[in-house]
Amino acid sequence: MIDWQLASIEPAFIYVHGTPDFASLADQGSAEADESEKAQSEDERRLQKDLSICHQTYDVIMKGKVPKMRAATRLDPTFFRLFHYCFTTWRDGAPAIRQELLDLRSLWSELGLPGSCPYDPDEEELHRHAKQYEDFETRQKLKTWLTMQMNSGSDGWVPNEIWDAAQEANRAAYAEWMESAKELGEAEGMTPEKADRLWPFDAR
Repeated sequence: MIDWQLASIEPAFIYVHGTPDFASLADQGSAEADESEKAQSEDERRLQKDLSICHQTYDVIMKGKVPKMRAATRLDPTFFRLFHYCFTTWRDGAPAIRQELLDLRSLWSELGLPGSCPYDPDEEELHRHAKQYEDFETRQKLKTWLTMQMNSGSDGWVPNEIWDAAQEANRAAYAEWMESAKELGEAEGMTPEKADRLWPFDAR
């Protein structure tokens, strides 16, 4: 793919990534929702009612004023999730894109797309991807944990005033991560070399 980072779909698709907070509703199963409703106070029930009114009002306005965008929000997210990686491929790598392509391929006919999906990897490629995607998920979970521990951004940046503390926390987290890798051992598919490779930041 050439100049993939410059690809884009605008303007409708760029806005379907998420619903504004004021128009969002809690995503709960019916049984869970019933139990939650019983435990709610009067103020919480009033807040839920207000949220429901905002959600419905937002939907009505979208339908009347911006029907094209509303139609985009009704599309299966499998259509456009791939394009969320246009400008983050350098950070997330190829496994994330390949997984989105595989998801799209598995739903190709169900989504009503013509012909067959042009992305058709063989068994060897699928096996290799499965291992790489597992590493990608491990790295993403590790990065999320680290950013919470060190109060940093996803790219590792921290404010100057907490730099020394963040360095210490990073070293301690790295030591803990490597120790965990040794405990898991090769039986779990983890080696010290692999653990070091999965570490998301340059500092150790």
